[in-house]
Amino acid sequence: MQATAAPPVPGQASANSGTINVPIPDGTGVAATSNLTIAGIPANATITEIKVNMNINHTWVGDVDVNLRAPNNAILNLVGGLDNGAGGNSSDNFTNTAFSSIGGATISGAPAPRTGTFAAEARAGFGPIGYIQTVATWAGLVPPATPTAANGQWTLAMGDFVGTDIGALTNWSITIDYTTPGGGGGPTLTYVWSPLAGLYTNATATTLPYTGGNTPNVYAAPTAQTLYTVRATDVATGCFTDATAIVNYTPPAPTVVPSSVTMCLGDPAVKLKSSSSQAFSSTFNSGTLAVAIPDGPTSWPQTVFPGVVTPNLPVSGIPANATITGMSVKLNLPIPISLIW
Repeated sequence: MQATAAPPVPGQASANSGTINVPIPDGTGVAATSNLTIAGIPANATITEIKVNMNINHTWVGDVDVNLRAPNNAILNLVGGLDNGAGGNSSDNFTNTAFSSIGGATISGAPAPRTGTFAAEARAGFGPIGYIQTVATWAGLVPPATPTAANGQWTLAMGDFVGTDIGALTNWSITIDYTTPGGGGGPTLTYVWSPLAGLYTNATATTLPYTGGNTPNVYAAPTAQTLYTVRATDVATGCFTDATAIVNYTPPAPTVVPSSVTMCLGDPAVKLKSSSSQAFSSTFNSGTLAVAIPDGPTSWPQTVFPGVVTPNLPVSGIPANATITGMSVKLNLPIPISLIW
């Protein structure tokens, strides 16, 4: 059984241009650009999504290429040279049009004003002057091994390649979602399992009994159906929470008496009897205590022993059909004992 560590912690870094007006030069392919800065993504982050959302007013969106440049200067084509599918590339505007690193619909052919989340077109050779695509995937913008590469200046670059229709960028944003490990910088947790019976620390559950230490993993091989509890405790605060798991067991093979019979056709039927037994042991411990033993008489022999101390230890859990095969008592008595006869 395994107690899982704390789940990854989600994080997010984002930047928004607010309302702007960045004209896109008509028919020249010259880049119109806008910059946003991302900060705060830690070195132990795992990037889960990069999303760009944009609003562009334009009377012929098929004229426009839009590319994204990362802080490492890598450039990815988001949209370029829209085809003549449903909606047509001659229609107006990109309104709340988003491009995501985890994919989405195909934007070519999407109806105007193309509101929704789309996959980057990643078309080689497309982009405004000075901002032609250099990588074909989002991973080229932020390599997985270097998540801090997402920190820095991001640039949205737009170019218009056919005259007579004009437009402008009115707003855009970039959002980067990530996770960090659940244990990193967070609480330190300990995991303790109970009851101890039937728990081991080796995979074969035979030679290394679990004794109650801190471990997220144990191996269960109980001799009876057992409800196990694992307690996770925050070392710093002492706060804890419990989870449970029921583990069933396979009973031992029954004994058949007699084990073999010699008989012929027509002989009287022979009764076969099956029985099973289950061996187990129970330990009951008083824990640490201090029971004072009253001091005895000054002379011997004595026939009366005043002040006899009888500490009790309740015993429970032994089934009614059990056969007791042995019993032992262990005690710690840190005083000298002398007997005078």
